[in-house]
Amino acid sequence: MIKEALSKFKNNKDAKRLSGNFLFLFIINVSNFIFPLITFPYLIRVLGIEGFGIINFALAFVVYFTLVSEYGFNLTATRDISLNRDNQYKINEIFSKVIYSKIVLASLCFIVFCAGVLFIPKIKVNSDIFFLTYLSVFAQVFIPIWLFQGLEKMKMLSLLFFISKLFSTGLIFSLVRVSGDIVKVPLINFASFTFISVISLTLCYKKYQIRFVNVSLSSLIQYCKDGFHIFLSNLSVAFFSTGTITILGIMTNNTIVGYFSAADKIIQAIRTLLNTLSQILFPYLSKFANENPNKVYSINSRLIKFGIPIMTIFTLFLILFSADLLRFLTKTNNEISNTVMRIMSVIPLISYTHIILAMFILLVFKKNKDYSFITLTSGLLNLVTSIPMIYFFGAIGAAINIVLIEICSAILYVRAIKHNNLQIFP
Repeated sequence: MIKEALSKFKNNKDAKRLSGNFLFLFIINVSNFIFPLITFPYLIRVLGIEGFGIINFALAFVVYFTLVSEYGFNLTATRDISLNRDNQYKINEIFSKVIYSKIVLASLCFIVFCAGVLFIPKIKVNSDIFFLTYLSVFAQVFIPIWLFQGLEKMKMLSLLFFISKLFSTGLIFSLVRVSGDIVKVPLINFASFTFISVISLTLCYKKYQIRFVNVSLSSLIQYCKDGFHIFLSNLSVAFFSTGTITILGIMTNNTIVGYFSAADKIIQAIRTLLNTLSQILFPYLSKFANENPNKVYSINSRLIKFGIPIMTIFTLFLILFSADLLRFLTKTNNEISNTVMRIMSVIPLISYTHIILAMFILLVFKKNKDYSFITLTSGLLNLVTSIPMIYFFGAIGAAINIVLIEICSAILYVRAIKHNNLQIFP
């Protein structure tokens, strides 16, 4: 039986391609979060919990501008490239539209960012850290992950991410030695993203014959309009992932942000590894949405039947050993971080269900408006409810609020699926 399964796998081109791309995307996601997971305990010891809080406050604030400049292209452009992979001119046109749009968006964002730094006192006091952190927004404009995903050519890009993150990790350990070296952290991150962007653009030009073509301003505006609902959804996700840290930074202090971020780093690392699944299966399932919807439902059914029990066991493990895990990584034992970690241990399980319900059903079947409405509503609700929760309960209140909003989002996704006569199971 095993031999038969292996034989089928070897002869199945789709399965081989998907497994290869899954591995390469997994390497990218590991690079993006495992290496920071290695460095953050060191940064806590060298910079102190307050310095670590400042770094994460700046990252959380800048994420909004990164998402605006990304504008959801990692989904919409990936899908467009996947559907037009045999049309070189169309690929060039999509590539040009995305890069031009991102340049304009990142530049406009910088104006808003400057205003935020000038008029928010708790940001202004560390303005140098915030400005240096923003440099990475410009560098990420030129990293076309969406192109490689759509073409399903992730091997070289994954290697670039791995080398870059390995190099930046080495720089942090060698250059950041005292608390005064805090400014070097965002500079190292900027150098890492710049390296990836330069090499990946060179690959696009030499290996895949990608060329910039002239596109009209009206076509750029229309392309952005087409992806507007995805953009709103991604921005709403930021209200979950980083909005809480931003509000903590404004309402409390950098020390509290540091304690919260220590636990949040671990949860986000797990969450990002789960995103590998969405990144690899989304373009694949999108191809079958119109031609063979039952195949989409069948794959989702298996993901639920096998994935949910595994994620449940993993969640229980996190709850039981969260304090030990934090103590092992940070070499500290803080009750605030421990409690936040235990509360947020259920988030990977909820995130797994979100991937299936939101991306593999609603987005795959192009129910973009429903998806964006739910994520925008949930994100705004999180911002509104987190303020009193943080005011009365601090970091612990923030963690409880995030979990409750995530559960509400999952319920709304199920309702939207039923409303659109879609299926979770075949």
